[in-house]
Amino acid sequence: MNDMSDNLMPDEAGVEYAGFWVPFLVAVLDSILLIIISAPLLLPFNGLGVFSMTESP
Repeated sequence: MNDMSDNLMPDEAGVEYAGFWVPFLVAVLDSILLIIISAPLLLPFNGLGVFSMTESP
């Protein structure tokens, strides 16, 4: 069996360009997940000061 689709380039195999918004939304979702995962890990070491926008002395 010689399947012709194995030899095709990505554009010829039915792969479509995702545009701008799909990667942008994935990046936003990744950022939100990173904050959700890392915040509980940072709290024991830094306390609530992690979330303040001012510098601590």
